[in-house]
Amino acid sequence: MQGIIDVFFEEDDGIVLIDYKTDRVRTGEELVRRYEKQMRLYADALERTQDKKVKEIILYSFALGESIVVR
Repeated sequence: MQGIIDVFFEEDDGIVLIDYKTDRVRTGEELVRRYEKQMRLYADALERTQDKKVKEIILYSFALGESIVVR
């Protein structure tokens, strides 16, 4: 797997991880199915390097115009 984290930021209680997706999909669940494994790997990498928990993973779909919470 290859990729780059689009956005992450730290809050007092953990990291928020956001990834932008341009896939043409009908539902947010479809994006979650496609990218959940990738996002969990990104979260794991962040937790290891930043020594802080990822509290939220969000996919932003340009096609749907909405944010989908993975976790």
